[in-house]
Amino acid sequence: MKATKQMKKQLKQQPVTMTPAQLNKLKSEATEHALKVIIGFSMLAIRDEFEFGHDRLMRFHKRFFEISEAYNEGYISTHDVWSTIEKETGIQFDVQD
Repeated sequence: MKATKQMKKQLKQQPVTMTPAQLNKLKSEATEHALKVIIGFSMLAIRDEFEFGHDRLMRFHKRFFEISEAYNEGYISTHDVWSTIEKETGIQFDVQD
């Protein structure tokens, strides 16, 4: 994360040239941060709305990251996820891969 802060500081001063490895690292860090924010919001919502306790929240957390890993490894797509949700619940959401 230290490298990211340095890059941000440089960007304020001048354009930064990055290697493909540096760019991939930056993307990976941004993705990881986004997932942590999403899982935090999700856990707070189900805690507040459905009174999930520690055990149920940890099961949700585990399953969330299992699904994320399956997506990252190419086993499932967002289309697969949302078509399953729609088929099983009737909820529609338009997401493009």
